[in-house]
Amino acid sequence: MIPRQQVHIGLWLYFLVQTAVGKAALVPFEDWLSLLLATNLVVLLSFVALFHILTTSSKTNFATREDFLLFGTAVVVSTLTGLMGYRFDIAIAMGVVGVFYITQRGPHREDDYFLGLVYIAIGVNGFIAPLIFQVFKDWFLVGEVQIAVLVNNLMGFQLDAVGVRIVSQSGMRLEMIGACSVFSNLSLALLGYAAFKGMFRSRLVAKDGLVVGALIVALTLGNTIRLGLMTPGLQSYEFWHHGSGADIFGLAQIVLIALLSIVPIYFWQRNQIG
Repeated sequence: MIPRQQVHIGLWLYFLVQTAVGKAALVPFEDWLSLLLATNLVVLLSFVALFHILTTSSKTNFATREDFLLFGTAVVVSTLTGLMGYRFDIAIAMGVVGVFYITQRGPHREDDYFLGLVYIAIGVNGFIAPLIFQVFKDWFLVGEVQIAVLVNNLMGFQLDAVGVRIVSQSGMRLEMIGACSVFSNLSLALLGYAAFKGMFRSRLVAKDGLVVGALIVALTLGNTIRLGLMTPGLQSYEFWHHGSGADIFGLAQIVLIALLSIVPIYFWQRNQIG
């Protein structure tokens, strides 16, 4: 008889390898550090959370036919869709696995809720969020430019908004595209928050909306300030867009997500114990 946790750690390892290979293939080797600081640390955190839940369970029981069927189905579906060139294969598979977990009930299933929460968040970040962005892309980009210009003008940068472009008095023109939008950062922030919720085994409650709201405001403001810092000239643009400034911003963003996630979860749990 095989312990249930081992089967699900095997599924976790399969998803981890597939995700790592897929992410690494997107960029040249020399850009891996920037990619890691900008996005992959949060994705890695979600896998750490899943591993933590799987290996710290107080309940031990044996794998059932259902567990092996879940493993096999996830591997077969993601492999077939991957062979067809469908780039959302792993995200969709993980989201479906998450739905399976979060709907389970019964003895020895207490941790399935938290596994499901993190898996669904990975699926949302990798598939649902990009889909929503593509549908409403023009509205998001124009709105974000308007917000960036308004906030930076209040800070004294003197910028103008022209469609999806930010124009500065120095003559710099920044065109807002998907990679520059805060939208992808927001989906990563939600993934990070779900990872911490799972890691601390904290169920979703209504007041989680306050944390989500704080993350949206903080990350939008941070990205807005970064856009303003790019506008004085070409040197400033290169530093903050793809230089050391971009790495600093990526790391600061991850620290901010961690703090805004961990602090409220910690205090809520402490108040419950008290």
